[in-house]
Amino acid sequence: MRILIIEDDIEAAAAMAHGLTEAGYECVHAADGELGLKEAGKGGFDVLIVDRMMPKKDGVEVVETLRREGDNTPVLFLSALGEVGDRVVGLKAGADDYLVKPYAFPELIARVEALSRRRETGAVATTLKVGELEMNLINRTVHRQGKEIDLQPREFQLLEFMMRHAGQSCRVFSAPRRFG
Repeated sequence: MRILIIEDDIEAAAAMAHGLTEAGYECVHAADGELGLKEAGKGGFDVLIVDRMMPKKDGVEVVETLRREGDNTPVLFLSALGEVGDRVVGLKAGADDYLVKPYAFPELIARVEALSRRRETGAVATTLKVGELEMNLINRTVHRQGKEIDLQPREFQLLEFMMRHAGQSCRVFSAPRRFG
């Protein structure tokens, strides 16, 4: 699972990314709202963790812009602003969840996993996009930078699998050897 952390506090972002990476997630960090919006626009993220108060663009502006552009990537606001009114503003801006700092790390992971599950049970995706590669699952076509790539059925299946699991690491275990 790929997570975009949009957080201006470099130490807090590094600690969060370290913990999430240890838990098996791939993290990308953007240090302000403008960079976060730019990075989110590239796509390929399963969850966005967004701070409310940031330079250049605050978190509410970032989420409102993403929603206006049709991006439904689940968003978790992570903020020191914890009053009811603050949480309501964040949720009305388009966030799916809101967690107040300081937070317990196991709760952050549980909320990220819950957001990811909700996305998986939502609307069925008809296109996959990873970087410049776009796959239409209905027409069974693949394009890169606007040019169609001709694939055999097995190649299409393999590429679909890899695109659905982009950013996830794979562990290969060998069977235990028996001696004697």
